[in-house]
Amino acid sequence: MIPGRKHLVFAEGLRSAWLYETLRPHVDEVIVAGVTESRGQKSDKRDAYGLAEKLRTGSLEKQIFEAPREFTLLRELSRAHITATRDLVRVQSRLKSL
Repeated sequence: MIPGRKHLVFAEGLRSAWLYETLRPHVDEVIVAGVTESRGQKSDKRDAYGLAEKLRTGSLEKQIFEAPREFTLLRELSRAHITATRDLVRVQSRLKSL
């Protein structure tokens, strides 16, 4: 609902690919910033304002490109395989203990 071009920047993390995929249709530009070391007190609000200021001034040091739609199926199949393998090992261990 905000008029004009919308830009979004957030730090890379475990859910950054999901955030990128979910929020991409709602903004003109999405940037995933690599986490850099910071000095001083940490807070989400301070980090958000810092990333927004770096985006505004064009001084983001490390940008990460994420194209989650390209490999979504592969990623989900990999997760399913890992989960099934863990479950199988767990069940086999239980049967052996009996």
